[in-house]
Amino acid sequence: MKKKGSRHHLSLIALLVCGCMALVSLAHADSTYVPPGPPDRPASLEEPPPEKTASSVVTAPQTLKTAVRQTTALISKRIAKVIAPRSFTGKTSRKPDVSLDFDEYGMGISAGDAEQRNGLWANIAIGESEDERLLTTIGSGVRSTLSSDSKFDLNNYIVGIDHKLTNKTVVGVAISYERAEGTTGFNAGDMDSDGLIFSPYFATLIRDAFSFDLTAGLGWVDVDQKRNKDGSKVPGAGVITASLESRRVFISASAKGYYNRDRWNLTGNVSYLYAEEEQHPFEESDGRTYSRDVPSNTTHLGQIGVGGELSYVFDTIEPYLNAAFEYDTTYDKDTSGSEDAIYDRNGVVLGAGFRFLLFSNALVGDIQATKVFGRDDYDEHSIMGNLRFEF
Repeated sequence: MKKKGSRHHLSLIALLVCGCMALVSLAHADSTYVPPGPPDRPASLEEPPPEKTASSVVTAPQTLKTAVRQTTALISKRIAKVIAPRSFTGKTSRKPDVSLDFDEYGMGISAGDAEQRNGLWANIAIGESEDERLLTTIGSGVRSTLSSDSKFDLNNYIVGIDHKLTNKTVVGVAISYERAEGTTGFNAGDMDSDGLIFSPYFATLIRDAFSFDLTAGLGWVDVDQKRNKDGSKVPGAGVITASLESRRVFISASAKGYYNRDRWNLTGNVSYLYAEEEQHPFEESDGRTYSRDVPSNTTHLGQIGVGGELSYVFDTIEPYLNAAFEYDTTYDKDTSGSEDAIYDRNGVVLGAGFRFLLFSNALVGDIQATKVFGRDDYDEHSIMGNLRFEF
């Protein structure tokens, strides 16, 4: 039997490995990399200025980043608690007749005859994002600047089910429905969308010291939008409407290291996310004299994340704090005719929450609030709740 000290040393090594992976990833990110200005579209097409552009074209980077990051972070967080080493979570097994119990290191469930291998979970997240980047255009020889002034509410509802193939390997699938509503000040418009996303995931625990998880996603998003004609904010200036469909794909990989001492738990994490969303061609019209065909375009996002979580276990509750640094390696800083849109590629996400047991251990709950700091002209915050049942 290995000594507890040896396990601690192995956990520390795992955390160092995660840190090294992060440094290597950042070192290979070309500091002179110039991201694509507009996303993929016909090069010969003349673009109108932002104030005369459909909302979905300009706000695509904002909505993609907010939605995909939220979905992948929620799934990865769920996986981490399921696959974490037994010595870290303190979790043993549950039998039908159970009682609230915390084991040596963390939130646990009283011992039974066999470990529960299936999990069913649900998550609700409510978030807001605001983008005030400056968009600069040149029209009729005149240079003009305006704020994107885009504000969105994003609600994300996820249900998932997973199965432990072994004590150290989990596979599962999650289905999420997302609803976004917002206003776009640059064109005096507004936009709302509905999306359905399918996300299979996999995780494995390595030597009880660190884990690796992988999540993929495929989804479809429907968008309805309108704007005032020529971007005028004067009532009655004329309203232009449009509807479109888009397809989203993403993949996210994460490596985590675990360390515990007494009732303190520490998790280190390094991750990479890549996503693309293709907006299909659509037509915007005022229903009378104005009509314009808008071509398809594809928005890209690649992001490295490095962070950690610290928690302390009481008898029936586990409060925690977490922080993550994020760095966008691939991005579209604007999707319209704007030539000087400012984009801040890095930021910090801070979070706080607590986990708890409900109904004699039948359910494990989690509530967390997060906020993004350090991105110029961009703000984002959210709150989420999760329940998980094992059987």
